[in-house]
Amino acid sequence: MTFPSHAAAVMPLKLLRPRWFDGVALVVGSTAPDLPYALGAPLPTYGHTWVGLALWGVPLTMTAALLIRWSAPVVAAHLPGWWQDYGVLGRVRHPWYITALSAWIGAITHRLWDEVTHDRLPGTSLGFAALGRPLLPGLPWWEALHAASSLLGLIGWIWATVHIGRHGLLRHWHGPPPQTARRPVLFWAAVAAALTMGTAISALLPDGRIPIVLGARLLDVFAGAFVVAASVIRLSPHARPELCSGPPSQVRPHPPAPPRAGRPEDQ
Repeated sequence: MTFPSHAAAVMPLKLLRPRWFDGVALVVGSTAPDLPYALGAPLPTYGHTWVGLALWGVPLTMTAALLIRWSAPVVAAHLPGWWQDYGVLGRVRHPWYITALSAWIGAITHRLWDEVTHDRLPGTSLGFAALGRPLLPGLPWWEALHAASSLLGLIGWIWATVHIGRHGLLRHWHGPPPQTARRPVLFWAAVAAALTMGTAISALLPDGRIPIVLGARLLDVFAGAFVVAASVIRLSPHARPELCSGPPSQVRPHPPAPPRAGRPEDQ
């Protein structure tokens, strides 16, 4: 499962060292290798090659991260409870090399995960041929491993997401979210319209009946629907400006060094 299962491999990095990583880039990067499947058959597998992880995964992830951060304040303002804390992502600015490295690491974890849960992937050196042997009649080892690992990844993602939300970690890392104007009727109408149109187009395009192709398209549609809705709110002539948005939150790659002991006038 491209998302959210693969995100479970990178979220511990953000939890353990929040200043070292761009969490948005980690999560998006962990899904990037599968996104070309939306183009249809034959499946473009370039994103799974070692070169493709850098030349495809990193630029795509950095672009997507910009869109996510641009949309986050409006989207989060229309969500319940601690989901609204994600609005602060719109104010966070990591150094570009932290975002690029996080994107690359996320893509690498995807490749390594697939390495041990696939027997092969055309156009790549990925997989172990032995996993093509049957575990049960009609069920090869790789399919069982892929399904089991996807389920475990889903559980891990749910746990990490709930942990971040209930403990207010986004507020701890970056401060409170900006107070953003809410227009729930317009916002959710835009989401519904974009989802409906995008889903129909995804199914009607060539190869729309191939599950992995349709799945990649629907993932893009789901994310895109919220970007569209955020754009509608931001560009609406009756939209109120954001309140108390404040300057961007600059994230240092490492915590500042503690002051050295010395004479009082040096401290």
